Amino acid sequence: ICCRWGLGVTVGAQWQSSTRVQCAVPIDVRTNLSIQVSGNCVDFGSESSLAVLKSAFSIISIHPTKAFSRSSTITIVGSGFDSSSTVYCSFDGLAASGILQSSSIMNCESPYFEGRVQLRISMNEQLIEKTWII
Repeated sequence: ICCRWGLGVTVGAQWQSSTRVQCAVPIDVRTNLSIQVSGNCVDFGSESSLAVLKSAFSIISIHPTKAFSRSSTITIVGSGFDSSSTVYCSFDGLAASGILQSSSIMNCESPYFEGRVQLRISMNEQLIEKTWII
C-alpha cells in the first residue's frame, strides 16, 4: 500500500483499520495536502482526500515536581499541543481529566498518590510516559 502526496511524492503506508491508513510524511511537507492511496503502489485513480497533518508533541517539564495535597493540578509544559485534540491523562492507570491551555501548556488533575507515579499523557494517538514523584 502506498500514498501519493499532492506534490507527486509516493511513500509507503500501513493499514490502521478498514477505514484508516497511516502514510509516511515526506520531510518537505509542512501543510495539509491532497493525498491518494493505492493498494498496489501503481494505480492511484482520480479521487483524492485532504490529509490533515498532526505534529508530534513533547513534554519539557511537569510542575509541581511533587504534590503536597490530597489531589493536585499538574501543569505540563511542552510543545506541539493541538487545540483541536482531546488530552488523556492517567496516573498509574487511573484516568484523570486533561485540559489544554495553549499550544505549550496543559493541566491534568492528579488523584492522591504517594511515592513514584507513572504519568501517561496521550493526544493524537501519541503516548508519552513520565515518572512523577509524589
